[in-house]
Amino acid sequence: MNNQLRLINSTITRFQKENDLDDQFLFEIFSISQILKSKNIDFVDIENSIVDGGNDGGIDSVIVLVNDTNLNTIEELSELEINRKTELEIFIIQTKDSNSFKERVFDTLSLTFQDVFDYTKELEDLNSRYNHSLVDKIFLLREAIDQIMVTTDKVRINVVYASKGDTTQISNGVKNRAQLLVQTLKEKSSISNCEVLYYGANELRKIFIEPEETELILNYRDSFSSSFLDGSSVGYVLTVNLKDYFNFVTKDKTIRESIFENNVRHFQGSITVNKGINETLKNSEDIEFWWLNNGITILSPEIVPLPDNKLRLKNIQIVNGLQTTFCIYNHYKEKGIDTIDEKRSVLIKIIKTSDQTTMDKIIYSTNSQTMVRAADLRATDELQRNIENYFLSKGYYYDRRKNYYKNMNKDRSKIFNIAKTAQYIETLLFKRPNLARANPTSLLKTDENYSRIFSYDFNIDSYLKACLLHTKVSKFIKKIPLDSDIINIKYGASMKNLSFHLMLITAILYFKNYGFNDTDLANLDLDKIDQKLFNQSLLYLVQILDKLDDTRSIINIAKSSALTKEITNEFINKDKSDYEIIDNLTEMVTELIAVSLEERKDDL
Repeated sequence: MNNQLRLINSTITRFQKENDLDDQFLFEIFSISQILKSKNIDFVDIENSIVDGGNDGGIDSVIVLVNDTNLNTIEELSELEINRKTELEIFIIQTKDSNSFKERVFDTLSLTFQDVFDYTKELEDLNSRYNHSLVDKIFLLREAIDQIMVTTDKVRINVVYASKGDTTQISNGVKNRAQLLVQTLKEKSSISNCEVLYYGANELRKIFIEPEETELILNYRDSFSSSFLDGSSVGYVLTVNLKDYFNFVTKDKTIRESIFENNVRHFQGSITVNKGINETLKNSEDIEFWWLNNGITILSPEIVPLPDNKLRLKNIQIVNGLQTTFCIYNHYKEKGIDTIDEKRSVLIKIIKTSDQTTMDKIIYSTNSQTMVRAADLRATDELQRNIENYFLSKGYYYDRRKNYYKNMNKDRSKIFNIAKTAQYIETLLFKRPNLARANPTSLLKTDENYSRIFSYDFNIDSYLKACLLHTKVSKFIKKIPLDSDIINIKYGASMKNLSFHLMLITAILYFKNYGFNDTDLANLDLDKIDQKLFNQSLLYLVQILDKLDDTRSIINIAKSSALTKEITNEFINKDKSDYEIIDNLTEMVTELIAVSLEERKDDL
């Protein structure tokens, strides 16, 4: 074994331990998380992107990003504002746990791409060749391309080939096949920006060990500072040259998206305010910019003054001024920053504080001067802070501010965010797994929905138990043998798309009560959610699917109300005695499933 292979295997072992992962899809999850490290994709989204598992057309994962926002469903596209600045980036990923790069990978992909971009191939045609998960991703990327290319050509397709091989030793045969694949892709998709990217042992390891960039240097012209009370909170007011600010918020002339995570809105495009900022940048070079603009607010837990009018800032978050920042970024990106002699400055407030309550008040106050819905500011709600503190008391992390705990290098398997928690509560307490699956962003779109799901009336432990139950059910799903006759090969490869439905049935069988509530959920004993109970739930779901006899894809069935209605009809009128009979009748079948799993454990 060469050193590259030895090091990458050690790195993957460390990654596995740090994130409490099992062996299934380990190399895929490791590779994808490194390749997309800068995109802030969480583990659940990575797992949802995986389409590997038979009839996958040589594709292991499909990631669709619109302005660096990951899309899981077509319905989520309707939530996005698409304009000429919108950017679509598609990653089609093949990972091979081998120590070389092979030509046949591109041969298989080339045939698959013929179908992916042949719009005459519709659902029935694709389902006859590919698994349901891949078919769902095909329709998602088609729809994203169609909607965005009507407005802009900022579309890019990355075909990624990752292995444990040495990228310096890739053969000419592999490179030639890749070039042919790119030609095919450009012809079939009508997208000119297509590229094959290689990641080998060295590249993946280096990304893994590369520290997150947490410190930035800001050059300024003039400053004023003041401390408050005991001096633990310090504020700076600066004027910063527009070019210096551009360089501060970019890396390799690309915007640093991570520093805007705590801003309540992303760039709003050509709204009236932004048109005014753009007009000022273009046509008001004879007057100071900060006289005409409200400026930027930055939070940082650590500020170190340096010589020559510089500040070193750690873990910064721009909480107000995103619209101004993006207008500045777009202006100088388009004109060419290196060719401009810029004399104007932007006004910046920098506040040093680590106190969460203070940070929340600053975020709320600096964003409530313009029209922002209360629902957009939900991360600052007292209930959200209470949930976060409760999770912390139990050794888990509630990411009410996206990527906050990831940036602190906390165990990713213990991090849960607001949106996914909402999905789990919608599934368990409101018994609507189809809505949770169909369009997760709509669950938090309105104040009414938000208040329904995040309520002071609910036992706070029910939020944590919902997250942990889904984690446990997802682990069981990964262990389902794809070729099990008992489970039914028709559904086996698609069960991850029905995780919410399985979670609901598992909870119903555990409580022996369809109408269990938040108090019941808070008292759930996760140690009693075992393989036997899961097998029983799985058997019920397969029987309900057979009874439903829906010819649509599993993806569409999961999003529809029909399956949820059948689950409701199956359990809503059962009493405790009915569940005792269920236990007796299914004992033999669940034992057979357990034997089936045991016989296949070496293949998992």
